[in-house]
This record gives sequence, C-alpha cells and structure tokens, in this order.
Amino acid sequence: MRDRQRLFILLAVILAGSPFLAVFRQQLPPPHMLPERWQWLHRLNLDALSVALPSMSPFLVGGGLLAGHAAGLASCLAAVTLLFAILRGRWFCRNVCPVGWLNDRVGRWNRRGAGRLRSFPNVGPWLLWIGLGGALAGYPFFLWLDPLSLLNGFLNFWRIPFSAHSLVFGLGLLGILALSLICPGSWCFRLCPLGAAQEGFGRLGRRLRRFHERDRPRAEAACAQAEGFSRRVFLALGGGIIAGGLIRIAGRWFGEESGRVIRPPGAVPEDQFKAMCARCGNCMRACPQRIIHAAGTEAGWDGMFTPVLRIRPGYCAEFCNQCNQVCPTLAIRRLDLDQKRKTAIALARVEPSACIAWAGGQYCMVCDEHCPYKAIGSEEHAGVPCPVVREDRCRGCGMCETVCPGNGPAIRVEAIQPQRHLAD
Repeated sequence: MRDRQRLFILLAVILAGSPFLAVFRQQLPPPHMLPERWQWLHRLNLDALSVALPSMSPFLVGGGLLAGHAAGLASCLAAVTLLFAILRGRWFCRNVCPVGWLNDRVGRWNRRGAGRLRSFPNVGPWLLWIGLGGALAGYPFFLWLDPLSLLNGFLNFWRIPFSAHSLVFGLGLLGILALSLICPGSWCFRLCPLGAAQEGFGRLGRRLRRFHERDRPRAEAACAQAEGFSRRVFLALGGGIIAGGLIRIAGRWFGEESGRVIRPPGAVPEDQFKAMCARCGNCMRACPQRIIHAAGTEAGWDGMFTPVLRIRPGYCAEFCNQCNQVCPTLAIRRLDLDQKRKTAIALARVEPSACIAWAGGQYCMVCDEHCPYKAIGSEEHAGVPCPVVREDRCRGCGMCETVCPGNGPAIRVEAIQPQRHLAD
C-alpha cells in the first residue's frame, strides 16, 4: 500500500512537471484572445503540486524562513510533516516521499550491498544543523540537497532548450540513485537532511511520551543520549552560523558582478535571494517564454544555479506571472498579474552608435511600436525621431531588445537591484 501511494505521488509530480504540459500552456493564446468558454484553460494550476510537495519539507521551508524571514501559506504543510514526525517518526519518508520510493526500488537491485549501510557514516544530522545554522546567519547551506528540490530539478533538466547548467539538476537525482544502488539505504538513512529532521523530531516525540508515561529508566537513558546529541547540534549550528556569516561578508565584498544579472519579477533583494533560493528549477520550468535559466558564475560563486533572465529569443511577457506562483521558499514573491506588471526588473538603455535612427539618420522606432508599457519616447536628431527610454515607465521586460533591428541590438535591458515598484 505504501509503495503504491508513493508511486502515485511520483507519477503526479512527473505529470505536473512534464514538459508536454509546459509546451501546451506555451501554445495557448492570451486569455483575451480565447472564447469565453475556453478561458478556463489559463486558470489551470498545472504547477500546484510542484509547489505543494517541496513545501512539505521542514528543511527546505525552515531554511528559507530563517534566512529570508518569509513563508507562504503552503509552508503550513511543513508543520504538518513535523507533527507527523513527532507522532510517527519517518512517516513522510515511508508514505509520501517519491524520492524515497525511487531509492528503495533501486536499492533492491543490490541486496548484497545492504550490509554496507552499517559502516556508512551518519552525515545527515550534520548537514541538517549546519544548513539551519547557516540560515540563521542568512545563508542556508545544503538546501539544494533536499530530495524534493532534487526531484524538481531533475524534471527541469528535460525542458527545452537544454543548457549545461541545468544538467547539474539532472545529475543530482541520478547521483543519489547511483549511491543507493551501491549502498542501499545510504541516502535515506545516512545523508538526507529531510530524513534527519524527521528522525530528530521522532526521537523528541518518543522522549516526550516516555516522560509522560513515567518510564524512568528509559527516560534517563534517553536524557543521557540527548546530552551527546546536544553537543553535536551545538557544534554543527555554530559552524553553520560562522560559515554562513563569512559567506555573506565575502558576497558583499566580491559580489559586485552579481548585481548585473536580471532576476525574475518579484525576486527579493539579491543577498536574500541567493540565500533563500532552493535551486529547485520550478520557475525555470514554469516560464512559457523559456527565458529563465540557471546562472553560472555571472551571479557570483554563491549564486550559481539560481535563476536569471536572459532576454532573447523571448521577453518577460506582460500577461504572464507563472514564475511568481511556483517558488516554495518565496525567494520569488507571490505577485498577481497587476502587481507583476508594475514591477521593474531591469531598465532599457539605448546605444546611439548602434541605433539605425541615432547613428544612421534613418527612421526607425520599432522599439516604441512594440513596447507594451509605452516606455519609449522620442527625441529629434538629424531630422528624424530617435528613441529614448522613459525610465519612469520602463519595466525592463526586454521586448525592445528582442525586436530591435539595429546592430547588436542597439537597445538592451540592464539589471536594477533591488527591483522597483512603479505606480503606473
């Protein structure tokens, strides 16, 4: 029954993250161009499960909450997982986690390797507490090791166009499956920080029940074990806080380059964004224009694999806010369509030397004709109107850059940090 349940959840997650559904949504015309009886297609929440499942992870939600002091309504699911962990231990692992089901299945192919688990070091609690300690200092380590985040990243790898950076997301899940084949159970019981969180709260629940039942001998033994456990937690938390603080300081000293990347609309300020982002790939998969990509070194070494916008061939469409609905840690805030349209993520700049109007003296106002926010004005030069950017209206969506026939193109969008809210 448990295996069937987890298999059903895995299939549902794969369906929700399927590239075919993303392609289907991409092909839909805007709502105002559809007959009223078909407009419900735009209201289909195809990414609901891709948000709900990661939100059940206390490790993922807790790291984002401690680092960014923000949590969405879906994060209440993590509290449910914690409650079940106190009452039933690894209930989530055994009944819900689809990655756990995959590891169980792969591990059964190598029954002879089951004995290796005894000699495998128990690293999971250290990853958990170092990660949460870093979150207290503003940089949670190992969020990308959350199994639900790894699963989402694997689904993101199959989107088109493929990229070298998205390959890392695919290799993450395949790597832990390969480890489970060599040493069955090693990921779930020795490495997984989410599993370690459930194990820790399960022990807490057992101790509370023993005290309540007044089982003195077993309660005293549990207290003795707790002292050793507390020392390890103190060391891991302290190490995480120190390391997280050093990374934040280094990021501010050497992170000037990361201010040049364009983040999805609704992204929190840059230093918080790098800390809160789980690198799960949800926003990349949700984007119908396919302009959200995993960052390389352009976002700084501490911002690798976080989402960045790369304008062309698409642009950040004015009628789309899909990326605002799928972030499990709220590194990208929930924005309705009206709020998204009033958010400036970048600013367009005209390069006169490459512009057909400014440099060539020929009429060309293609950028003005296509701008959805009427953010391009004109200034007469050499007898022809030439484009100028109205900074009070420009959202940095990139439409002008995608249509510019100039050399280069002659108008480009540049990042602004933090993003601005415009009145109109």
